[in-house]
Amino acid sequence: ERAPIALLEAQGDERIIPSDVIDQVITSFLRFKLLCQDAGVHHVRVIATEATRIAVNAQEFLDRIHQATGWQVSLLSKQEEALISASGIVGMYTVILYVFIDAMAIGSFYQVNGLTMDLGGGSVEVSYVMMDPQAMRVSPHPVSMPFGAAALKRKLAQCESEEQVRALYEQVVAELQKAHDQAQLPESLCHPDGYDVYMSGGGFRALGYLSMAVNAQDTLLPRQSTNRKHMYPIPIINGYSISGKKLKALAKFYRHKQPEELIKKLKVFRISKRRAGMIPASCFLVSAILKVYKIRRIYFSEGGVRQGFCYQLLSTAEKQKDPFLEGVKAYAAQSPFSLSETEYEAIDAILVNALPPIYLDPKHPLQLHRLLPAAIHLSNLTSHYPKETRAFVAFHMPLAGGPLANVPGLSHRERAILSILLTFRQGGSVPDPIFYAIQSLVGRRGVSVCKYIGRLMELVMQLRIRLPQHHSPLIDAPAIMSVIESIDKKVNTKKFDMDAEHRPLKCPNLFSVEVMRQ
Repeated sequence: ERAPIALLEAQGDERIIPSDVIDQVITSFLRFKLLCQDAGVHHVRVIATEATRIAVNAQEFLDRIHQATGWQVSLLSKQEEALISASGIVGMYTVILYVFIDAMAIGSFYQVNGLTMDLGGGSVEVSYVMMDPQAMRVSPHPVSMPFGAAALKRKLAQCESEEQVRALYEQVVAELQKAHDQAQLPESLCHPDGYDVYMSGGGFRALGYLSMAVNAQDTLLPRQSTNRKHMYPIPIINGYSISGKKLKALAKFYRHKQPEELIKKLKVFRISKRRAGMIPASCFLVSAILKVYKIRRIYFSEGGVRQGFCYQLLSTAEKQKDPFLEGVKAYAAQSPFSLSETEYEAIDAILVNALPPIYLDPKHPLQLHRLLPAAIHLSNLTSHYPKETRAFVAFHMPLAGGPLANVPGLSHRERAILSILLTFRQGGSVPDPIFYAIQSLVGRRGVSVCKYIGRLMELVMQLRIRLPQHHSPLIDAPAIMSVIESIDKKVNTKKFDMDAEHRPLKCPNLFSVEVMRQ
C-alpha cells in the first residue's frame, strides 16, 4: 500500500529528513510488517531511491528503520535505480506472477522496444529496452538525473526571473543530451518519425490521465450524447498511449501554468491536488525531453522500481510468457463454464478458417493472433446470465469495470477490440454510455470485422461445436437461422482505421461471407 508521505518534499532545502517524518515511515513499515505476517509473507526486501540517496541524514534514517523493523534497507545507486525502473516497465509489459490464490499481474504489455523513462519525485531515469522472443536487451549505461517532478517544482519556484527559468531549461536539456549520448541508443530503435517511449512514474502518469481527460472531450464523443459529462472510456493508465505531437501540445499548454491555479481548478480522475501542483514541472521536463529526443509515440506504464525488482527475480521461462493470454486462461479456468481444451481447439479451427490469413498476421493492427484465442477462452463465461445482461457483462469484461481490468499485456485499443468481440459473441450492442466511445477506439472497419467474428462465435457456440453433417434441429432451428441471418455478408475494410505504420500492410479491402453446410 502507499503511505501519504512525500519524503523529498519533507526534506526542504537542507536535505534533512525530519524526525517526525522518520517516525511516520517507521509506523507505516510496522503496519506493513503486520499485514505481511497476516498474509503469511516471510520474504520482504526493502529498497530506497533518490529521496533517501540525497538526504544528509540518510544513514540515520536507514538505521532507525532497521532498529524498529529488523528490515535492512538496500539503497540503490543511480545506475541501479535506472536499470531496475526500466525492468519494471518491461515487467509491467511482459510478465505475470501468481501470489496466494489470486493472480497478481506485474506485466503491462506484450512487447517493449524503445526508450524507457521513469519520473519520480526526486529523479528521472532514462534507458532503453529491446526485446525478441529469445532475450531482452537493456541499456548498459542507464542514466538517473535529479530532475524529478517535486525537485523541478522546487527549482522552478526558486527562479526569480524568466532568464533563470530559461537557464534551468537549458541545464535540463544539456543533461538530457548527455544522457542521450551516453546511452548509445541502437539505430534500430529510431523510426523515421521518432522513438517509441515507455513512461512510468507518478509524474508521467499524471500527464497520461490529463491526456485522457483532454481526449475524451476532443475525439471520443458519440454524436448522440453531446449533453452528458464526457469521460474517457478506459480509465486505466496501463496500455494508454498518445502520439508525440499530442504530448508536445499538452506540455506546451500546461508548462507555464501556475501550480496553485491547477491545484484549485484541475479536477481530473486520479490526479490529486499534490500531483496537480507538479504538472507544470512535469511538462517543463517533457518539453526538454522533446527537444532532445524525437518521439513518435508514448506508452504509459504502471511499472517502476518495485515491479522491476520483482521482475529480475523471475526465471527466463516466466519472463517469456504472454502475460495477457496467461491471465485470461487463469481467469477462465476458475469458471465451471470454461471450455475444455478439445472444445477450444474445435472453435479455434473454425474461426481461423473463416478469416482471411492476413487478419492473423502479428503485424495486423487488430492483433487477432492474440485476441481471438483470448475471446474463445472467454466466449462461454456469461452464457448462463439472463439474456438481457449477457452482452453487457461480456462488454465490460476487459474494461475498467470488469474482472480482467488488471490483466496485463493490452493496449487500450486491444481492450476495446476484445470487448467488441465478446459483446457480439453474446448478441450485439449494449445500452451503455461508453459503448460508442469504445467502438471509436477501434474504428468503423475494425468494428465490422469484430462484429463478424463475434456473430460467428455466437453461431458456433449455438451449435455446441458438434457441427452435424446432415439436416438436424441443431442447425435448422429458427434460433440458429436467425443468428446466421444476422451475420454481415460483406465485411468492408477498405478504409480501416489504423496507425500510420500499419497502413502499408496489404489487407483485403472487402471479403464476403457465406455460411454453408459442408
